[in-house]
Amino acid sequence: MEFSLILFIILFLYLMLLVAYYVHSKKLNEKFTNKRVRLLRKSPEFLHTNTRKKIAQTDIFDSMFFLMNSLNEDSKKNNNTVLLDYNMNYPKTFNADFSDLVKLTDALTQIMLLNLSNSTIIIKFLLSNYSKKHINFTISVWADNSFYTDTINKNMIHTTMTPISRKFFRLAEEIANKNDSAVSFQYESKGYIKVSANISFELSTSKNNILKELKVEDPKNFTVLIAEKNKYAFDILKNELEFIGIDVKPTSNLEIIKRHIEDNIFKPDIVFVQADIIKDINITEIENALINKKICLVIIKNNHDEFEINPNIYVQYMSQPYTPNILMCIINNAYKYYSNRALKT
Repeated sequence: MEFSLILFIILFLYLMLLVAYYVHSKKLNEKFTNKRVRLLRKSPEFLHTNTRKKIAQTDIFDSMFFLMNSLNEDSKKNNNTVLLDYNMNYPKTFNADFSDLVKLTDALTQIMLLNLSNSTIIIKFLLSNYSKKHINFTISVWADNSFYTDTINKNMIHTTMTPISRKFFRLAEEIANKNDSAVSFQYESKGYIKVSANISFELSTSKNNILKELKVEDPKNFTVLIAEKNKYAFDILKNELEFIGIDVKPTSNLEIIKRHIEDNIFKPDIVFVQADIIKDINITEIENALINKKICLVIIKNNHDEFEINPNIYVQYMSQPYTPNILMCIINNAYKYYSNRALKT
């Protein structure tokens, strides 16, 4: 009897130990698994997979936002103007890591900025090859001035660059070579210079049409005036607005624009005015018309200087270079302002 009781107690304790071991092992296993997952998230394999998920359907303009702001600051050092010319008919959403694009665009532009002054520099994307899955761009940076002379061998142009710009030239070459391309210079008879390189991206399955972001119900009845001294900036903005379908009055003459603003019949919805023009004129001359007609004033800035604008005027600022996304946002804001003013009248 006593032996049976002792055996029962031993078996009971053994079972309790097994249960305790099972519970403890389960907790250890869960703890180990959680720790392994955390380590896995830090591993190159996981980061590579995770990065691929994050870069899917990336907006090219979102990736260039900070670069555009940086180039605006850099352009002021030698009194240059940097513009972005991206055909709004091109796709803007890709399955791509745009780090090479940003670095390459910056390097090519810096070559111009560091060797030229008082110049207009245009970053232009040209579609050089297109398929269902991939798109190949030629990124060219053009300037209406040049640091090349006929006495210099074209293949030795890098010897005429500033030491700092040579570093950007070498960086551009590295990125171009990585993308099976090369940096090339072209020279025009008028003394213009262009530097280019190719880069390709995988197209996103959902090709985001920028026009889908437009909030203007009837663009043809939405009128814009542009007062811009720089002919290249004027043409780029005019082409973009016309692509959207907005009615652009074909003039960059300030006096004509002033007459349009003050006209009792004609009512523009937006007036784009270059900052230098604002400095040259007395804004009070058109102030009353802007307020009474509730016209949106967009000041195109090449710098970050602030202006003393009547707080009753609805004003937006657009710094060069800007992306089509920024332009679309400005138009949508102006249309919202237009719609609110229509409800109140």
